[in-house]
Amino acid sequence: GFSLILFSIMIVSELGKKITLVYRSSQQLSVLQSLSIKQKDGSYLIESNVINAFTCGLLKPVCYLTSALKAGLNKEELSMVQIHENAHIKSYDPIKKLLFQLLSSFYPVYIRKTLLVKFSIVMEQMADRQVVLSGYDNHQVASTLVKVARGNLSQNKFTFEHNKMKKKEGYLLLEKEYTFHKLQHLYVINQYM
Repeated sequence: GFSLILFSIMIVSELGKKITLVYRSSQQLSVLQSLSIKQKDGSYLIESNVINAFTCGLLKPVCYLTSALKAGLNKEELSMVQIHENAHIKSYDPIKKLLFQLLSSFYPVYIRKTLLVKFSIVMEQMADRQVVLSGYDNHQVASTLVKVARGNLSQNKFTFEHNKMKKKEGYLLLEKEYTFHKLQHLYVINQYM
């Protein structure tokens, strides 16, 4: 009896937190869109000195690129970034991430953080995989990651976390075939969510 009531309270509390997060995110997304310029390909360009690209939006995910990123990459590199971000859009990664956060919120903090980091890595690897499947090789993708990370380091802006970038780079350079070896269980979860 008491355990069921306590568990129900936890569920309602976590749902309330996520609903609040979704509401705030939608407000921030509206502001972001109003400050951005919509491009012909459907992405949005943000005037910024920070080198970055990201996808956000739950039901209608959208890709955002900064002007610094666009200026700092050649056409081929920019294409790789756009393919990567479009993979996040096609997979509805923002909503998957939110659902995974909700499910993992019932674990102790250390386990939850570990699960979220690994899930995020898998989503990034899957988006990188789409770039490779579109015809680019692992070295091209890894060198683009390095170039973006170096651009951020030279500006003293840490948009990419250095350790995550090094893991992605190592993953791309060590694998001849783009296979999932360490995180297969999370890959399956991501594939069927």
